[in-house]
Amino acid sequence: MQYRKAGMARMVLLALALLLTGCKDKGKAFVGHWVEITNNEHPTDMKITYDNGVFHIDKNEYYALGLADYKLKKLEATAKSDNVLTVMDRFGKTMRLNDGVISFDNAEFKKQD
Repeated sequence: MQYRKAGMARMVLLALALLLTGCKDKGKAFVGHWVEITNNEHPTDMKITYDNGVFHIDKNEYYALGLADYKLKKLEATAKSDNVLTVMDRFGKTMRLNDGVISFDNAEFKKQD
């Protein structure tokens, strides 16, 4: 009986360790500087960083109304999978990565070096 409990505890710890290890790596391909490829005149750019389970997105977007200038929008997101981030805002938008291109907010972005 005592050996069963010890064996079960080891299995639970191993499963937990594997689960936590797998979670850390999700979405790392999003990290970097991205530039919009769907708007050549006033492209939006995004800088995505990662810290303690949260992706920080600094989105610099052009607004033609008013002063007609770029405005910085700060967003946070969590990784749903390796190629999907869920933005933590009131709309719950997703950011998708496919073949080196991010699709987000009706625009596409390519990574800059």
